[in-house]
Amino acid sequence: MNWLRTQLWRRCISSRVPAVSPAKTATTTQSVNKPERNKDASPAKRKLDSLASASSSTLGLSLLPVSRLLKKSFNLIASEESAVEKPRSRPFVVSIEGNIGSGKSTFLQHFSAMPEVETHQEPIDLWTNLKGHNLLGMLYQDPKRWSFLFQSYVQLTRLGIHLQPSSAPVKLIERSLQNNRYCFLEIGRECGHLQDAEYSVLCKYYELVESQLDIGIDLIVYLRTSPEVVHARMLKRGRTEEANIPLEYLKKVHKYYDRWLLHRQPRPPPAPVLVIDADQALEDVKRQFDLKKQIIMGQEAAV
Repeated sequence: MNWLRTQLWRRCISSRVPAVSPAKTATTTQSVNKPERNKDASPAKRKLDSLASASSSTLGLSLLPVSRLLKKSFNLIASEESAVEKPRSRPFVVSIEGNIGSGKSTFLQHFSAMPEVETHQEPIDLWTNLKGHNLLGMLYQDPKRWSFLFQSYVQLTRLGIHLQPSSAPVKLIERSLQNNRYCFLEIGRECGHLQDAEYSVLCKYYELVESQLDIGIDLIVYLRTSPEVVHARMLKRGRTEEANIPLEYLKKVHKYYDRWLLHRQPRPPPAPVLVIDADQALEDVKRQFDLKKQIIMGQEAAV
């Protein structure tokens, strides 16, 4: 009787506890201990993660899920790209600014012999001979009549200089589109040489160019002079177009240059400003050019 009871008890236990192989036991244990990472993931992400897990089992390697692996790789690539200095798409552009007779042409000539420098003077030959028309001479003779026409052509020719391709590391230009907008258009409006509608049209033209094209400047060299000094120089060099320019006009140009480059009105200049006292004798001014050469060439930051 006791023997029969023992047999019945063993059969009862074996029917309740199924036999499990050691391999299956290990798999079951891992499954229990493994966190449910994909519970809230999208179906596509769960599929990618399952593929990564399957690859890990097949290769015997411990791999990250595909979504995490891609994210990690992307972050690594992005950090490497940001650390690499990208080449400049254009040269280091320096605009030489100053009143009439302040020495802008002399400045350009001083640096023109350097192989790494490309210089661009104001296109006076274009302004004085547009199919036989001397627009600059017409402006000085009757500024109220011809200012809008002249300033329109000046903006066009300056834009051509800004956009002209250059293989040189440094590009020096005599005045800029920004100067035309924030100095000479303002002078024309104050003097009454530009009507409000004409002024507005020229400003809109500049705004469109600035928003759509690369007219960037990296440094402004301001050859600052007193109006009386440049008036004497102007009379001495005797350019036909400048013969009738009064001292009062040179004072206005000086006022608006200081207003823009020193007092940052009506808008801050687009680049650091290096001010050079150009009232000095020519040799002393050239010495300043050499002393500031590292800044002018973009090898040292302007303070």
